[in-house]
Amino acid sequence: MSDSPASMSIIPCAAEQTAALRRFIDEHWRRGHILSRDEELLRWQYDPRRFDREPFTGPTVLLAWEEQKIVGMQAMIPVRFNLLGRVVAGVWLSNLLGIPQARSKGVGLKLLWAVRALKLDAVFDLGINDTVQKLFAGLGYEIIEELPRWVAVLQAEKMTRLMMDTNPHHDLAAVVRRVQEMYTPPSRRVEAGDLILEPLPNCFDEAWEVFWRSILAPVLIGTDRGYDYLNWRYISHPRYRYEGVVVRRAQQYQGLAIWRIEQIRERPEQVMRLVEFLATNESAGVLAAAVRRAADEQRVVYADYYCSSLRLASPLEQVGFHRMIAAADQPAIPTRLQPLEGGHFRMTGALRLSKTVQVEMGPLVGRPELYITKSDGDMDRPN
Repeated sequence: MSDSPASMSIIPCAAEQTAALRRFIDEHWRRGHILSRDEELLRWQYDPRRFDREPFTGPTVLLAWEEQKIVGMQAMIPVRFNLLGRVVAGVWLSNLLGIPQARSKGVGLKLLWAVRALKLDAVFDLGINDTVQKLFAGLGYEIIEELPRWVAVLQAEKMTRLMMDTNPHHDLAAVVRRVQEMYTPPSRRVEAGDLILEPLPNCFDEAWEVFWRSILAPVLIGTDRGYDYLNWRYISHPRYRYEGVVVRRAQQYQGLAIWRIEQIRERPEQVMRLVEFLATNESAGVLAAAVRRAADEQRVVYADYYCSSLRLASPLEQVGFHRMIAAADQPAIPTRLQPLEGGHFRMTGALRLSKTVQVEMGPLVGRPELYITKSDGDMDRPN
């Protein structure tokens, strides 16, 4: 599995080691971490039945062992990736962790080499820190320096109070100016014509698959968002309740938007976290207007959306979403809400294709076809 010395072995997590994995996360990642206390969520996220490369009997996590103790882990979320219509096997990485004694022995690098030994065609990651970013860069990964974020302020007064509480070093005037720059009153209703708007279905079926394979997949790069993925990721999520809207013409899909409403911990304000926005050029304006209308109706303070594709996110700008350009001299828009935290937060990432696929595809970062959102990987999960 790896070129680790005899004193350290890296092997797939077995079913009977799940409890030990959860204890390791609790002791060495963070006390009370959601994946240490919610076994159902952990098993859903790292489901071995969705992985076709290695005979995992437990969660799809590589464990580093030394002297019969876990000293490191690299979790993997099994997915298929769509590369302009071609589907390949891959994973979203998450939770790379090594205890201090193991870090000095290069456990992080050894775990990443063990991932490479699985011979996957695509390995992506989101939410990496500076140290891990250097590891990825040294292994030939492309680096996403910052996943673009769009924000729409819907309630200016409440947003001002929220930002005053999270930007103590900025005066009221600076915060008010920032809020006013981003606030857009509700827009007029967009005529749908022959397009039909419907709530998110209880289950995606072959009708979505036909639309995805024929219309969207050939022009996008990223997680393969066929009906199997959408049903697993959103409809069957064990903890979150996702909402959304789909657009159809007659019985044929034309697009979808998916979001969830997040309650800020120990505060009355709510936020809309938009996680998917996929549409044809014809339906994008109608879909964006539907997202904005839902945000207004649910009385959220603001809505946000992380997406790598400036082109796919641009229709949202017509209904009040503004792309955030982080600047140290400007008040920051809150990102982390459980609990509420201030400061600017960059969501960084790393991407790697196998050598064969990389030759065919070329570099990915910066391409308009690349579609990555916050719901990829494990960036949109309970804390």
